[in-house]
Amino acid sequence: MEDLSEIVEGALYVTIRELNDKKSIVMDPETEKLYYKKTLKVYSVPVFRYLKEHPNPALPRIKTFWREEGNLVVIEELIQGSTLLEYLEEHDVSFEEKKRILLEICDGLIFLHSAEPPIIHRDIKATNIMITDDGKAVIIDYDAAKQYVQGSSKDTVLIGTQGNAAPEQYGFAQSDQRTDIYAFGKMIEKVMPESPRAMEVARIATIFNPASRYQTVRQMRNEIEKLWDPKISTAEHYKDKAGEMVHKKTFKLAVALVILIILAAVGKRFFDKNIYPEYFVRKPAYEAAVEAMKAGDYEKAVEKLDKCGHSYKDSADLYQECLDRIYEKKQQKIKDTYLEDFNTAVDAFRGSGQTDDEIEMISRYQTMTNAGLDGNYNDVCYDAAIYIIKKNLDEDKNGQAKNVLTVFSDKTKRMKGFDGYTEKLRYEFAGMLCDKKEYGDAREQYLLLGEYEDSAKKAEESMDEMYNYYIESDQLIIGYQYFDDLYTKHLDDDHVRKLRKELSKLVGERFYRDGEYNKAIQYFRIYYADKTDKARLYDAEYMYCVENMDKPDNLSKQYLEQLVEMGYPGAADLKNGMDTWKINVWVENSGQYQVIIHVECSRASGGTLEYNVTTKFTDGAKYTYNATNTNATKVSNGLYSDMYNYLSYVGVYDLSGNLLAEWTH
Repeated sequence: MEDLSEIVEGALYVTIRELNDKKSIVMDPETEKLYYKKTLKVYSVPVFRYLKEHPNPALPRIKTFWREEGNLVVIEELIQGSTLLEYLEEHDVSFEEKKRILLEICDGLIFLHSAEPPIIHRDIKATNIMITDDGKAVIIDYDAAKQYVQGSSKDTVLIGTQGNAAPEQYGFAQSDQRTDIYAFGKMIEKVMPESPRAMEVARIATIFNPASRYQTVRQMRNEIEKLWDPKISTAEHYKDKAGEMVHKKTFKLAVALVILIILAAVGKRFFDKNIYPEYFVRKPAYEAAVEAMKAGDYEKAVEKLDKCGHSYKDSADLYQECLDRIYEKKQQKIKDTYLEDFNTAVDAFRGSGQTDDEIEMISRYQTMTNAGLDGNYNDVCYDAAIYIIKKNLDEDKNGQAKNVLTVFSDKTKRMKGFDGYTEKLRYEFAGMLCDKKEYGDAREQYLLLGEYEDSAKKAEESMDEMYNYYIESDQLIIGYQYFDDLYTKHLDDDHVRKLRKELSKLVGERFYRDGEYNKAIQYFRIYYADKTDKARLYDAEYMYCVENMDKPDNLSKQYLEQLVEMGYPGAADLKNGMDTWKINVWVENSGQYQVIIHVECSRASGGTLEYNVTTKFTDGAKYTYNATNTNATKVSNGLYSDMYNYLSYVGVYDLSGNLLAEWTH
């Protein structure tokens, strides 16, 4: 809930001016005071919490901070003025003022290093020191600061400014207070290049081995306090010091004595401080450093340059060059390790095809690119994915092949170097599916590609291949069912609709050929739905009526009515024949002396038929049943009547005496 309250408080600030890198100047509307707002991706919450709870005049005061979407948003005091670099360029700064500024910076660093655990700034440089309008030095931009924890691992990422960063920031050791001492020494070189004594302080502060540097900023402060303007001679400096003693202690005799001692010792001191170091220490060390650099032994060169001092000739430049070369070698070694790990991951994925190995391969690729490795390693990932997809398809593991594509797409999304690779892989995958005659799956992949290459055309071609496959394999009905299902899901796909219609015609013809006219009618109706010429549909309807002429159902009656109405050839005659009475007579035994007569009548248009039944008995007698003596001779459409007697012949006549049907024993 702490972050929530801070976010609410932060929302009250009004933006006055947007700066670069997610930074801005904001105002507290209640006090109308201006603040500096920044959003950090790399940060240490304990550092900012400590600085908020322990304000110091050498650093901007932290008003509030909160975490938001993985970043840290900080509201801090707005320091107005110019950077130390700008201040030195724009003003004629005296030696004493420079000294004062350096001492104030020392006080700020001592405050940071006195925290528990110590806070390491890690980016001390002239552009990160603000000189306020009243001349006070303030350390800013401690975004890269961290708390020192003894026993932590070496630094693996350079946080700081190349040229000012200590060797341990290049991965040689863990950063600690001496990291800031190194950077402070590099800054002294730029602030006081005119002072040999200041350069000596800087030399000790920037020794390659942290153990050989000043161990605390307080030690440096003591040395800086002793510096004096190089324009003042040693004798004059000590004379002034002695004069102070005289005025304070009134020891005039002591002044003379000090001066005599200085004059007496000046010869030896000149040799010790100038001749001996120059020709017996610095020059040999410098020459040894140059030779070591020629041999590529930059670590040894650094040691020699530390001995000769960075103010000697171009030692400072050589020293920086050595650090750069050492850093490059270190980085190359890291890159070689990253590349080896990547190749191992690629081999593992190509061997197993497992999802975890694919993810590991892509992760190793990202590590390499973050480290700045150049090369077509994205192509290596792509080739491995293609290889596994093809292998899975060859083994009929279509689902696993698709999963390779899915993982590749998810893990490389928005990753540097993979623009267009997912589309390319999906396009190849769709082509492989077509080769396996998996046209439906291929179409889905092509449709997902949208306007990529000729994907829309390929999607249609895959459906054409599927259509041809069903025709060539004589699976017309299955093919129609496939396209019908597809059409139901994608009603807006004109090409699928077209192929579905073509198959409906072919299936209709198949049923027509096999005499299954009603099924043929169903498929013909789909094909001819939007066509004016429906002759083939009418043919099927007519044949269905012919097939059902003897026992017409409602469909055949409906079809025939329509066919007669439109004048279909033969339809009227068929209807007349269908409307004629159909009479069937058959007789079966019923007991020893009696038979049953069945007379069944039917007519397409319905109605009731009146008829006479004439029978001959076995003894030659003849008898006629008619409407006047029995209801059995009136039979409605589709029904029948039964009559019993000893018969040898049965004849059915209409009322005019015409024979309609007969039975003979």
